[in-house]
Amino acid sequence: MQNNLQSFSQNDYEIIRREVLYQGIFRLARYHVRHRTFNGEWSQPFTREVLERQSKS
Repeated sequence: MQNNLQSFSQNDYEIIRREVLYQGIFRLARYHVRHRTFNGEWSQPFTREVLERQSKS
């Protein structure tokens, strides 16, 4: 069975904007991103909310 999937790298997505919605013990951020499609063009921008945990230093 042959694997025809190409690898996905940092050149294949773009974070357009990042907004911090809440900052406390956790941080809630909204990301506006886009990515390359299989035909090499860019997708329409879309948003995702991410609950981020700060690392212990």
